[in-house]
Amino acid sequence: MTHEDVDKRCLYLGHLSPNDVPSLYMDCVRQCFAEYKSFVDRGEKCPLIVNTMGWNQGLGLCLLKEIIILTEPTHIIQINHPIQANKNMPYLDKNWLKQADGWPSHKLRQNSNARGDSMMNSIANNFNLNQMPSSVTHLDETSSMEVENEETNLINRMDYKLLIIKSPTPTKTSRDQLEVPQKKFSAKDHRNIAILAYFAGIQESKTYFKPIYHLKPYNVPW
Repeated sequence: MTHEDVDKRCLYLGHLSPNDVPSLYMDCVRQCFAEYKSFVDRGEKCPLIVNTMGWNQGLGLCLLKEIIILTEPTHIIQINHPIQANKNMPYLDKNWLKQADGWPSHKLRQNSNARGDSMMNSIANNFNLNQMPSSVTHLDETSSMEVENEETNLINRMDYKLLIIKSPTPTKTSRDQLEVPQKKFSAKDHRNIAILAYFAGIQESKTYFKPIYHLKPYNVPW
């Protein structure tokens, strides 16, 4: 939101990954989207860009499906690996939306109960199903069908354009990467370099550099 008179809204999740609290993560997403809708309802015009996380397996796809259904986008831009197809998400078209599992994961819960307690414990460790609301853990067949029917109706009303883009980032098999050593940096390396560059920029003196622990970074108020 670029207008000066608009209050910015951010929510603190308090966990390293949505994997720890998927339901709380979705609640935060819903609150942020509700804030945007209230902004639009006041007559303001502002495009919404949703930068989803890059978790493209398991529970990550469940949460991604819920975000797509919630926001009803006009366009989805999917960035794929140029060579290794196994690193890519499935095509996020409407067929995938209809077949994929969302969160809370009704299908995952039902399949787990059918396979026994040992499988349930294994899945619970990976997806934190023990943190699901009690109303979800005791879903009967009727309520589950009602949820799926409502979800199908929402998906059928959606109309978005899916754009597939190949990432231009050099890969380990790229010919130019062998010639330019700088392109061998990983995403973690780029983050560390950016942090070091920030602290270098706030140095008071250009001739004597203080250690990082003597520098005061930008503070974000609680």
